[in-house]
Amino acid sequence: MDEPCRIYKELYYTKDVGENWTYLTNYVFDFEWGQSPVAVEHGFHIPDERIWVTRDSTNKKHQNTSRKLSWSVDIDLFYSDDFFDSSTMALSQGNTIIKTPQYMFVSCSNEDMIRVNIFSSTWRSGFTNLKKARLPAEAQMTTTFTLMDTSEN
Repeated sequence: MDEPCRIYKELYYTKDVGENWTYLTNYVFDFEWGQSPVAVEHGFHIPDERIWVTRDSTNKKHQNTSRKLSWSVDIDLFYSDDFFDSSTMALSQGNTIIKTPQYMFVSCSNEDMIRVNIFSSTWRSGFTNLKKARLPAEAQMTTTFTLMDTSEN
């Protein structure tokens, strides 16, 4: 019996400007390359192959939408240094990645799937040492968030 058709987002990479593509993983919501020009500038080694991805690793059905409409406890944050031959789950319920050369921020769904906690890390750990951010009480009551990088060269 054939498997039923499923719709979900997959992640691929190319090493030859799109001539050939290699499959990495599926049920992807967000991804970022792990390298940082600031880390390179300071001589800190982050593997060039490092990729961060938020994905639902247990889903076997349709991925609900191409864009998340709400926070989910089923989406987790993973990273890989070998194009997903292996991977590490970095944060349970990690839904969204915002990465700059200096910092990475990840939203993690609360159990109510309405509010989030924010975790952050810096290039100094290869972005792997994610710590829960301390937010003002009024910020913890919101269902959305925006981060603004005010750094200048």
